[in-house]
Amino acid sequence: MRGSIPDRWLAYSCYGRTLIDKFVALKVPLSSRRTAVPPGKKFTPEDAIKQLPLGLIIDLTNTKRYYDPCDFTTRGVDHVKVAVPGQLTPNQRIVQRFNDIVNGFFNDPSSNGKLIGVHCTHGLNRTGYLICAYMILELGYNPIEAINLFNAYRGHKMERENYLRSLRSMAPRQNASEPSGHDVAPREHIQSWRQKRRSPNIEMLDRACAGALPGDRERYDPTIRRIVRSREHNFRTPVHRQAAAHEKAKHTRFE
Repeated sequence: MRGSIPDRWLAYSCYGRTLIDKFVALKVPLSSRRTAVPPGKKFTPEDAIKQLPLGLIIDLTNTKRYYDPCDFTTRGVDHVKVAVPGQLTPNQRIVQRFNDIVNGFFNDPSSNGKLIGVHCTHGLNRTGYLICAYMILELGYNPIEAINLFNAYRGHKMERENYLRSLRSMAPRQNASEPSGHDVAPREHIQSWRQKRRSPNIEMLDRACAGALPGDRERYDPTIRRIVRSREHNFRTPVHRQAAAHEKAKHTRFE
């Protein structure tokens, strides 16, 4: 798979410094199968896992073409997709979902010592907006302080004025816990983030990525991206041919 490189992707550093002991902002890792990336400029999911103590990746890109989530999940790093359209200010539903995922992750004891990697295409505007919104709305940071911290730790400045204007209008959470490590208590109504986001089929999908589906009756079919039973197949007999096929079966069953 050759694949094109996202516009201006090469101009940004792969990732920034760890922010408030919780986040690392990174540009989208590109699949190792994308041969269009110049030698020495590659940044793949495997590179991200080797270089950073990741426990979770939150993917904000509005596409699925850059890499396969199994590149992370089969190596022990959870992956959540929160599709955010580029250039448009994320709405309240997206902000709340992001905050709930982050709080749920850090409420899980197994997350101790691990970071959340957040990326959009460049790891800057959408990434910066949602990380800063979390800092303001959940941890009580002053908006200007949150923006300045993100810019300094990412190594690039957020560029979209509509994002910055929206962040500056946010009211910091009152009586928020001091943001230090994993000590920020999540809201009581948030369940384990894994329980909240996973359906039974998602569990099986993760196992399928690792090639460990139970039994012979079920398997993951990558062509239709779902679990199928052994009696199912991709190409069904057209309706107009079903009667003829049934009639033929009656005459050949015992031959």
